[in-house]
Amino acid sequence: DARWALEAGAAETESPIGRYGAALAFAVLGEWDDVRRHADYARTHEAFPNEVADALAFISAEDIVGYIEAVEDVLESFETRDEYLEDMPVADTVLVLQALAGRRGMAAQLESALLP
Repeated sequence: DARWALEAGAAETESPIGRYGAALAFAVLGEWDDVRRHADYARTHEAFPNEVADALAFISAEDIVGYIEAVEDVLESFETRDEYLEDMPVADTVLVLQALAGRRGMAAQLESALLP
């Protein structure tokens, strides 16, 4: 699926969401320099949640402190909202970030009613 996303052009799009998809795809593939490049692209667009792109960039750089601060901000954004995807109150983006951070031994210790 990661290769498919890249073959579909996620890494070449002007869309920050597409570039976020590219960053996720490269993270799955373990291409950390490419993760940082595409996370940086997404984080420079005001229409994209910077803390999400920051977390990915920090994972790619193996910046544990930066990652923890960013993922805590992402979690807080879920805890303060009223609407969720499919009406399921879960911090799904945090779960993805934690899984990717775990691959680098960087997962944060987080507690929330929105996490398993």
